[in-house]
Amino acid sequence: MAFSIFSKKGSEPPKPSKAEPAKPDAAPKPAALAPEVMSSRINEIEAEMDELDFTALTAQPVAPRPQPPSNL
Repeated sequence: MAFSIFSKKGSEPPKPSKAEPAKPDAAPKPAALAPEVMSSRINEIEAEMDELDFTALTAQPVAPRPQPPSNL
């Protein structure tokens, strides 16, 4: 009976499945931060980023390839 869902049952349309009731989230959502707190947190993060060294991640200039002699 693996394909029983494809068999013709009758002229009535299939019944829609019952939707589960909405469940409240287990953890409450954090409250919105005050603008002053958000601003100070952004400044802290920017200060931390200023201390990071990204020079190893940037593209370094590559020396041009030597050209073959023109007398070949």
